[in-house]
Amino acid sequence: MYKHTSLLVVASFAFTACGGDKAPAADSAAAAAAPVADSSAAPALGAGEAMLAVQGGRIWYKVSGAGTGTPMILIHGGPGMGSFYMKSMEALGDDRPVVRYDQLGTGKSDRMTDTALMKIPRYVEELDSLRRALKYDKVFLNGNSWGTIVAIEYYKAHPDHVAGILFSGEAFDIAAAEKEINAAVAKLSPAAQKAFAQYNVDKNLEAPAYKACGRRVLRTERVASSGRGRCGLDDAPDGRGAVSLLPG
Repeated sequence: MYKHTSLLVVASFAFTACGGDKAPAADSAAAAAAPVADSSAAPALGAGEAMLAVQGGRIWYKVSGAGTGTPMILIHGGPGMGSFYMKSMEALGDDRPVVRYDQLGTGKSDRMTDTALMKIPRYVEELDSLRRALKYDKVFLNGNSWGTIVAIEYYKAHPDHVAGILFSGEAFDIAAAEKEINAAVAKLSPAAQKAFAQYNVDKNLEAPAYKACGRRVLRTERVASSGRGRCGLDDAPDGRGAVSLLPG
């Protein structure tokens, strides 16, 4: 179902726009078997930050907020993006703990070169390792772009631990997303189209031309999205009724 996931790197980089809950019960049985956060060899970490050992290495995460609502875990796009662009959502911590993490191979997490680790089930297990380590029974999942795939696959594997899901920049149909992206690129300047075409050949995210046109597209997206609310969450501060929510 989810073929050509490398396409989402381009989509996320160039086109990402960016209550009454009870306190979470501890998932004690799962937590007992969870990996323990390893900070002994970690780089300097700020408040709320830690490193967690998972299959293939360590992931970085940060817990923000002192609210007592059901925790929310932010799942970033990519694959390969990192969570930096979701930092503004830490403001939801007034209501609940908000967890931002970098998937293995991205951001402040360890790098990986083993392509056998680049499988959806491993990303699902990585997310569950984080939930278990934090001793959360139920969580809201907030997925963006590629993160929506991880969120829905996690729900399919662990429905009892999901209080609800918020989707933004949904990427459930990769073939349809590819058509939309190609149509959007076709409307860009000739220079930008050339930069994206070159990326499809060499896959070099660090190419100056690609980075420059990516920044221009992001600025355009921010202007176009201004006034619409921050990822649809301004009208739903308690995490309900935003983009999509499962189960009821």
